Amino acid sequence: MAATARQEADTLKKELGQLKTKLEEEKKEKAEAQIKAKEKEDNLNNSAKALLGAADIPANTVGKPSVDSATDAIYFVVDSIELVRDLL
Repeated sequence: MAATARQEADTLKKELGQLKTKLEEEKKEKAEAQIKAKEKEDNLNNSAKALLGAADIPANTVGKPSVDSATDAIYFVVDSIELVRDLL
C-alpha cells in the first residue's frame, strides 16, 4: 500500500511538473502574440495616418479623423470621399 501511494505521488509530481512547463510555454506564447498584435496595430495606425496625410485629412493624436459635430462629420465624410477618389 505504501509503495502504491509513493508511486501515485511520484506520478502526480511528474504530471504537475509537465503542467507547470506547459503553462509557462503558454504564457510565453501569449506574450509573444500580444507583442505581434501590438506591432500590427501600430503598423495599421501608421498606415492610416499616412493615408490621411496623403489625402490631406487632419488626424488627431490617436490617428482618428478630427470631427467636432454631426454636421462637421457629414462634411468630413463627403470631403474624405472626394479626396480618396482624387488619390485613386
